[in-house]
Amino acid sequence: MRYVDLPTKRFRTRFSGYESHTFDILKKTILNHYPAARIRDLKRVVANQDNEINTEAKLIQYHSQFRCIVIWLVTNNKITDHSRNLYFC
Repeated sequence: MRYVDLPTKRFRTRFSGYESHTFDILKKTILNHYPAARIRDLKRVVANQDNEINTEAKLIQYHSQFRCIVIWLVTNNKITDHSRNLYFC
């Protein structure tokens, strides 16, 4: 939980699997808590990104937001790998 803000950390430490350090249970609990990603969520992230990603921090932030959504979409056959690549460009 080192890479999330304090409110998110406090929220997630209440989930099943955190205290027992059982990653599979924790991961399943977290994923079940959040709603499924939608293509419009991906389009919103892409549209809201700066036209000029000119720092490493901006790229990391964009990639993090993009990846959270696109992994679910690809895994659940909502978009193809090819579509994912086109959205990222």
